[in-house]
Amino acid sequence: YIVIPHDFERNVMLGKSPQISGFYNGQFILIAKQINSALMQTDMTIQAKLATIKALSTKQSTWTQAINSAVPIKVQVTALFNIGSNYNQFLVSAILPAIWQMAIIVGMIWAMKNESVRNNNNDLREWFDSQTPQNILSFIGVYFLIGMTLGCVLFYFLFGVLQFPFDASILSFLITMGAMTLACISIGTAIGYGTNNIVKAMSISGAYTAPSFAFLGVTFPVSDMNNVAVFWHSILPASHFVRSQIEQANYGYGLVSSFSHVGILLLFTLPLLLLISRLRK
Repeated sequence: YIVIPHDFERNVMLGKSPQISGFYNGQFILIAKQINSALMQTDMTIQAKLATIKALSTKQSTWTQAINSAVPIKVQVTALFNIGSNYNQFLVSAILPAIWQMAIIVGMIWAMKNESVRNNNNDLREWFDSQTPQNILSFIGVYFLIGMTLGCVLFYFLFGVLQFPFDASILSFLITMGAMTLACISIGTAIGYGTNNIVKAMSISGAYTAPSFAFLGVTFPVSDMNNVAVFWHSILPASHFVRSQIEQANYGYGLVSSFSHVGILLLFTLPLLLLISRLRK
């Protein structure tokens, strides 16, 4: 909130420099930054207007001369991306991948549990080890299509319904989505297999994915994170996907330019490939 003292306008006209106090909660980083910027901009605008009026009243000068003397340096900031400074575009572009990541990982664990129960085996690890590579690949293929479909729906909502900028190649973006889906399936499978308990697996997946939005590097820069936060950022598939998403959708990068992020996403599939390699032929 803002505290404006009594007789503020009169004191301004008399040149007494009254004080205005503004208070905001710095814990809300994005909103606090926006409020601080608005307060500074308002202060500078009022100062320029007062200086212009003073110049006109004390000197024989034109409006242009008074304005130039009040504001000798004019700054114009033009955003290359997100021209309207739309925070919906800023936030939703990161929230949806975080939700998508959580849905695939948790969904994969539930799928393993349901499949094991359907085969009269409540042990996740025992069920997985009893399968052939072909059966597991077929099982994964079904949920890969489900994960891709969910992702297509979310990003159609983002770029089709909300009309956020999309300068990427559809094919390149789909390939990146495919790598993201496989990475999340691999992590879900590894958590389910490693814990061998649906309750523990759900707890671990929730603790792993729930805070991911804060560590994506969108709302808070990675360069300002501590070592633990940077580590958490690096082990989240969504972090690397969001980087590629921003590069492709906003900057118009192609697949080759974003391949480093796609390659990192494919590294997340190593646990799944290792588990499959241990199965009987």
